[in-house]
This record gives sequence, structure tokens and C-alpha cells, in this order.
Amino acid sequence: MPRPARSTAVDTRARILAVALELVSERGFAGTSIRDLAERLDLTTAAMYYHFSSKDALLDALVEPLIDGLIGLSAKASSGELGEVDVLMELVTVLSGEGAKVMGVLHGDPSATLRLKARCEPDRMFAGIVRGLSRSDDRLALLRATCAVGAIQGAVFATSHSHPGPRGSWPGFDDEDRTVVVNAALAALHSKPKRTGKSE
Repeated sequence: MPRPARSTAVDTRARILAVALELVSERGFAGTSIRDLAERLDLTTAAMYYHFSSKDALLDALVEPLIDGLIGLSAKASSGELGEVDVLMELVTVLSGEGAKVMGVLHGDPSATLRLKARCEPDRMFAGIVRGLSRSDDRLALLRATCAVGAIQGAVFATSHSHPGPRGSWPGFDDEDRTVVVNAALAALHSKPKRTGKSE
């Protein structure tokens, strides 16, 4: 029995996104065209434009899981709905889950980065997470929360970029890795200024 047309369209869209991620990882966003994608997928350019009206629409779809995750986490963190460990764990999940697949696009291609910054305002999303973690307007509390978020971002970016497979193939953290990363973030979040004096 043939599959419904809607199911086929969803499958084709998912296939386009998977191949787009491969191609963008190889050539960068600026170096990838809709025609390149159509050729690799053995589709017509008209079929490509049926699913994605432009290259920017394709980029939006690629980063959607990451952006949706950050928006949701920022709202929950800002509202105090989650405890600090839950916020940090969810941030690891968001950045190292589907988000990990587009890290190369986000950080390796200026044209993609500019487009995403203009559309998604990631600084605002991360600011909500920082404020939710700090639960204070105190300068040092905000700085500690910023360091905690930075510890997770740094671990994800460094680990995903040093993965030996093709760019975009990093599978994310396992449970043990996640614990190490969250503990490092908690250490930053709870660090105290230490006054150092001259040793006698």
C-alpha cells in the first residue's frame, strides 16, 4: 500500500536536511547552493524550492532544533521553573543534541553566523539562561553564571570540533561526559572570590 503524500513530503524534507548538513559541512553555507543540493539528492531545483523557498529558509530549518531548545530553556530558566542543575543539564542536552550537528555551520561560516544572529538573537537567549542561573543582578553572581554557561559552551564546541569523524558527525556526550561538564559548570557557578596576599 503506498504511503500518503504527506508522509512522503516529510521524508523528503528530512532527507534534504540531512544531505544539506553534509554539504554545508564540506563547503560551508556560502559555498553551497540549492542547485548543488538538488544534484546530490537527484531532485529538480523546483522540487527543492517546493520544500524550502530559499537558502535562508533551509538554514533556518537546519538550526531550528537548536534555536527552539535555547528559546525554551531561556524561558524556563528566567521564570525560575528549573533548578540550577536542571538548567545546566538541559543546556548540555540542547547544545550537544541536534544542536551539535549545526555547530560547524554556526561557528565556521560568517554568512551563516550573521544571518542567525540577526534572526535569532542568541545573545538574548543566553542572557536569559545566565539571569536564570544567577537569580540576582549582582555583578559577581552574573559573572559566575556566565562562566558556568561558558564552561558548557566551551566543552561542547571544543569536543565537537576535535571529533575525528567528518564535521557534523559528533554523536554528543554520554552520561559520564555530561556529568563531568555539568560539574565543571557548577564549580564555576559556585566559585568565590579569593583574596591572595604575598606569601611570607
